[in-house]
Amino acid sequence: MALQGPVLAQEVESLRKRVASVRGVREVEDHLQVHEQAGDIPGLQGQPARRLSGRRLDVMQTYWSPTTRLLAGATGGALAVYGAGRRSTGGATLSLIGLTLLARALTNIEMKRLFGVRAGRRAIDIQKTINLNAPVERVFSLWPDYKNFPYFMSNVREVKDLGDGRSHWIVAGPAGVPIEWEATISSYVPNEVLAWRTEPGSLIQHAGRVHFQSNPDGSTTVTIRLTYNPGLGGVGHAVATLFGADPKSQMDDDLVRMKTFIETSKTPSDAARAMR
Repeated sequence: MALQGPVLAQEVESLRKRVASVRGVREVEDHLQVHEQAGDIPGLQGQPARRLSGRRLDVMQTYWSPTTRLLAGATGGALAVYGAGRRSTGGATLSLIGLTLLARALTNIEMKRLFGVRAGRRAIDIQKTINLNAPVERVFSLWPDYKNFPYFMSNVREVKDLGDGRSHWIVAGPAGVPIEWEATISSYVPNEVLAWRTEPGSLIQHAGRVHFQSNPDGSTTVTIRLTYNPGLGGVGHAVATLFGADPKSQMDDDLVRMKTFIETSKTPSDAARAMR
């Protein structure tokens, strides 16, 4: 078991002991980033602690601390493996509990959102900003022209313009399995805003919004917000992550490809191509 990520100094020793005591853990590798205070470190931010009879109940918070997530992940993984090895109804139940706990630790999403309960399109919410050395008119023109998307979005196989602001998407999902949906433009302000959302009844509920800001030096700042609720909500996201389809890291890569595509007019070599 390898421990990674930021953690508060006062939690290190307790974390090591608890992880080492988890059944199935034989060795603990320490690669933790120790900090005396949380400061402005994103991974150490959380809600105020809740207490009951003087004890801190971190598991009752919306966002768990790094220590709690590591412990929960280790415990969940061990339960999942142990349950799978029993090959019985009880074992299957243990595996399900373990996988749920592991998903909660991986995503740091509360249970109701983890399973997509009343989450709508926002079980997963991602926002990124990037600056492009190109005028806003050029940057904006790229987005309504759907045929460009496969050139900088690595998992997008094809986007068909259906007219009247509607489009049909084919995207590579976990393990490369194609996923399809239809979307409708919900907001369109030239050189300022472009937004869309999936149509009712789609298996994956998804919405996106892109804001374009022209800068005095001629560059353009683009802020992209994507929200989606895959099957099983955040659990679907966790499963996708295990298969190499983490949307957060994927979006970072796609933005770099978009920057290359716009600034150099060259197609990134690893971008997807339309399906034939």
